[in-house]
Amino acid sequence: MSADQRPLSMAEELVERIKDRFDYVKVHAVRAGNRSLQVREGKTEESRFAETVVVRVAATKNNRTAVITSSDITDSGLGSVADSLADMLTVVQPDPVSVIPDPRWLGVADAELDLEDPSIAGLTPEELEQTAKELERLALAEDDRLVSGGAEASAFIGETAFASSFGTSMEQRESHVSKGVQLSIPDGSGTDGNTGRKQRNGWFTSATYLEDLEATPIVARTAARRTISRLGSQKPESGKTRIMFDPICASRFFGYLARALSGSALYRGESFLCDKIGAHVGSSLLSLDEKPLLPRGMGSRRFDNDGLPARNFKVIHEGELQAYLLGVYASRKLNMQPNGCAGGSSNLVVQPGNKSFTDLLEETGDGILITGLMGQGADIRTGDFSMGAEGFRISGGQIVAPVSEFTISSTFQEMLNNIEVLGNDPRLDRAVRAPSMMIREMIVAGA
Repeated sequence: MSADQRPLSMAEELVERIKDRFDYVKVHAVRAGNRSLQVREGKTEESRFAETVVVRVAATKNNRTAVITSSDITDSGLGSVADSLADMLTVVQPDPVSVIPDPRWLGVADAELDLEDPSIAGLTPEELEQTAKELERLALAEDDRLVSGGAEASAFIGETAFASSFGTSMEQRESHVSKGVQLSIPDGSGTDGNTGRKQRNGWFTSATYLEDLEATPIVARTAARRTISRLGSQKPESGKTRIMFDPICASRFFGYLARALSGSALYRGESFLCDKIGAHVGSSLLSLDEKPLLPRGMGSRRFDNDGLPARNFKVIHEGELQAYLLGVYASRKLNMQPNGCAGGSSNLVVQPGNKSFTDLLEETGDGILITGLMGQGADIRTGDFSMGAEGFRISGGQIVAPVSEFTISSTFQEMLNNIEVLGNDPRLDRAVRAPSMMIREMIVAGA
């Protein structure tokens, strides 16, 4: 195969080469180009350009399935794929649950997703460098105490293709662009133990279209404001209190929940949501949708990794769990129907409420606003949730002081059921879109 061959023709050609030796073959071919440039203190620190082509081939015969992933797309490299798969199938244990889809299931969603911005492909390293330098310059100009941790601008274009021995093939092109800056500021406040410490924060924005990015001055100002706001941060008192998540932390929380909803975790019995379809798993305020067909969505797609058409559906409706995220294999293990989620969630969307961020602060009254989460303390098997955090103490519905170096803990079950208020402010530059939210009570371990 030629190096400049499109992924779709590459996938189709490979299927034709090897399909007669197996019961079923599917091929994913991906071509991706990624350019990024980092600057620090006005100087270019790192410039990266990567163009990759990856082919993933899965073959099934006699209830055995083998998978090969390769970046060698030469004739000689791909010519050995069939032999390698055949050798692997001799040692793979048979699995009575078939991964072969019903041919009638295969296809692509009839939707215009508008995922490719042609102007992103034309971005030069010089333009990315100029963006990163300007972002850093504007951020540092907000306060002469600020120190740069680096600014970055990046651009991505990609093409994904799927072909199978059932004669189906499909493709999708997409683009992403992002920019952001990290900052620090000396903080001599607090106890002697805090002497010489620094507060760190920043901000970034990403989008599928260049025109949808936040403006550079806004990103710079937001990064500076977030960093300066950390000055004088102290540990909060330990105890139980109301917790408010900003949209970024709420999105991270629901990203963990997506893992608990995934078919692979469920059929292995490694999710606290096993056997919960039809059960109330959260507050009646909570409705959660899988929306792969959002125009310009960061996770949007027209087909999944099994070659099934993507479709929108309800996952949780008013607190009731209505669906898992299932590909073909997981659906058969669970005796359910696939719903176009092989490979995981696309855009997971929490239906927002009608309260502003200020409204949520007022309704929280006294508690803690969480603006950062650290660590890996989200256990989707047991449902336990315990993570390091930083944010602000809320008193009388107002932000009064920054807090850090503490943990918040509860369980997913309690947190979902204790959602009392949802905001109207989800960020659209993430594949998990969640608004700010207030949780009735969590345990805080601080001072």
